[in-house]
Amino acid sequence: MGLEHSKIKAVLCMDLDGTLVDYTESAHPRDIEILNNFPQEVLPILATGRSLPSAKDALAINGIFSEDPFPIPSVTINGAVIQLPGEEVIKVEYLDRELLEQLTQFAKQFSSTTFFYYQPTKCYLLNPAEINNEISKMHYLEKFVPFPEVMPDQINKVMAIDKNLDAIEQIRQHTQGLPAEIGTSLPHILEFSPLGVTKAKGAQFLLDAMGIEDLPIFAVGDGENDLTLKTIAQQFFVPSTAQAHIQQQADQVIDRSENGILSPILDLIR
Repeated sequence: MGLEHSKIKAVLCMDLDGTLVDYTESAHPRDIEILNNFPQEVLPILATGRSLPSAKDALAINGIFSEDPFPIPSVTINGAVIQLPGEEVIKVEYLDRELLEQLTQFAKQFSSTTFFYYQPTKCYLLNPAEINNEISKMHYLEKFVPFPEVMPDQINKVMAIDKNLDAIEQIRQHTQGLPAEIGTSLPHILEFSPLGVTKAKGAQFLLDAMGIEDLPIFAVGDGENDLTLKTIAQQFFVPSTAQAHIQQQADQVIDRSENGILSPILDLIR
């Protein structure tokens, strides 16, 4: 899709998992139609905790943005990687080395929880666990690299996955004092991003780089990692499948099962 700045009247930041696609990675037919024919007056920004290759795969299986390179701007890995339309990378952020070592110690302590160490195009896996394989595959993380003996350099994000939500909560409690951005994207996924790196700051950096300013920003997402978008958004939307404490912070809760998530938002923007 081509982007003509002169026609853009608003910006919409969109989360992926639990928002554009449900927990089975299925998109609503109405959302598929809209994403493939997005109104020119609204600039879409994909704002996801995934890497771009993983996000592209999830969208492509729904017939969305199947062209290459990726046609819209993106804020991926929770704001650690910023890309212009056409996949031009303009900013990359990394976790502090000392923090990585601390997280690895926690990963060894919680040996039944699977930990992923993100780079823009691959993940290193620590603690492979059969109970988490289904969740890992859902996020296209079966394409992992075995964790090396020496800590890999330049990691953008660490993610803990466990079907046992009590384990996720224990990890959260043990790590809450670490100098990182910490939050869930889905109830069974706890993410650690560089301190100060968020979807909101990534989106603002992206808009500045594109020369887009003074336009109303809208955002939609279902996780704790989406809440920073509320700080820059004129209105923040949440699907009705989100956790209760996320819904409580929304300007509007949308039942995506009816007409998808995007149609009600675009109607309001217009």
